[in-house]
Amino acid sequence: MDHPIVPVYLFMMGLPTETPADLADSIRLGLELTESNPRAVKTFNIYTPYPGTELFDVAVQCGLKPPQRLEDWARFNWRNIPDEAPWVLPETRKMVWALDFPLIFVGKGHFVTPYKKTNPLVVALARLYYPLAKYRVKHLATGWPVESKLVRALGLFGRQD
Repeated sequence: MDHPIVPVYLFMMGLPTETPADLADSIRLGLELTESNPRAVKTFNIYTPYPGTELFDVAVQCGLKPPQRLEDWARFNWRNIPDEAPWVLPETRKMVWALDFPLIFVGKGHFVTPYKKTNPLVVALARLYYPLAKYRVKHLATGWPVESKLVRALGLFGRQD
C-alpha cells in the first residue's frame, strides 16, 4: 500500500430520539465500512449526556433529570445506559445492551488482530467468540445475550454501577 492510513469510524448509540431502526442502520453502516476496507476500524460507544450541549437539552426534553451530585454522573459512561436515561426506548435499550459487547469484535479490531502484548488466552477466547459475535451483530440477534451477561457479571466489560 502506498499510504498506511487507517480510517477510524466512531459511532454513538443510545442517543435521544434514536429508534431501533436507526441503530440497526448505524450498525449496518459500520459493518459495510469495515467489510469494504479491511484496514478500517469502527467503534460503537453509548451516548453520554454532557451539560451545555444541544443533545443534552434534547435528553432533558425527553425526560432526563440531571444528577444533582457529581458522583451521580459516574453512572453515565460509554459502556452503560443507566436507568436515568429515559430517552432510550426499551427496544433500543435491549439492542444496545445485547450488541454492545459483540460489536467490539466485528471488523479488524484489536481482539481478532491483537496488540503484541495482549494476553494469549484473551486472544484465543476472542477468536473463538468472533464467529458468534459476527453472527449476532450481522443479524441483530439480541436474544439470549449470555456472553454480554457473563462479561458484565465478571466485571470484565463496562462499568455497571
